[in-house]
Formats: sequence, C-alpha cells, structure tokens
Amino acid sequence: FQLLTSEVYSSPKSAVLASLYQVCAADRLQEYAYDAMLAGLSYDVQVLPRGVRLTFGGYNDKLLDFATYVSAKLSQDISAVLPENE
Repeated sequence: FQLLTSEVYSSPKSAVLASLYQVCAADRLQEYAYDAMLAGLSYDVQVLPRGVRLTFGGYNDKLLDFATYVSAKLSQDISAVLPENE
C-alpha cells in the first residue's frame, strides 16, 4: 500500500529526513525481516516523491502477521525507529 503525502519532498530537508527514516527503519527491522525472509516473506519500504510505499510479499499463512508487525513498528513514534543517541 502507499501513503500519499506531499510532505515527503516538500523541501530538501524533508526529502533527506524521509530517506534517513527509510534507512533507519530497514536497519531496525533487519533482524526480524531476516527470519521472515528465511520463511519466504519479504517487505520493502520506499520513499517516493508522492509518499511512502510499503510492499509485502510471500506465500505463507503468516504474511498478514508479518505485515501487521512491520506496519506497527513503522507507525510507532519516530524515536522508536531512529538509532539511540550515545
């Protein structure tokens, strides 16, 4: 599915922050996504000029659970996705 918003590319700063979010989200979900990949499931988060696209795939009865988990993690407060300050 795709979340349509003009805010993603409304300014250079917003575009860079959206791209950083994409990288941090993938990093945060890497461990869980790896296990899912071994089970034949996949996901992708893409930051596009029109918004953010989430794509899920696989032929597994757990696809809905996987999509729900990833969507929940991505919809949390942004501080839960970004790296912790040291």
